[in-house]
Amino acid sequence: MGHWAKRRLFGAISGPDYAQIELALKTVGLAGFENRPLDTLSGGQLQRALFARVMLQDADVILLDEPFTAIDERTVQDLIALVLRWHAERRTVIAVCTIPNWSAESSRKRC
Repeated sequence: MGHWAKRRLFGAISGPDYAQIELALKTVGLAGFENRPLDTLSGGQLQRALFARVMLQDADVILLDEPFTAIDERTVQDLIALVLRWHAERRTVIAVCTIPNWSAESSRKRC
């Protein structure tokens, strides 16, 4: 799905595309999950897969809706590191985060 904009409906995925997919999955901690159906992934694994899809889209502006909801702390930290990487790459990241237990100060420290 991350290659949708480049390949369209019937576009074939090529060798370089598969290499990008493999790198994206490795980056989000899902190396070895290439052939797993999405419905077999845990909540955190699914969120990591969605972040890998965003990586493949290679967009300058990234919109995230509740990216850290219902996932474990380790996954939150890994995904925040990826958001910070996108920021360092001069991408614009807009995220909606409504986590009741986070104070404003805690949010600034984490994000």
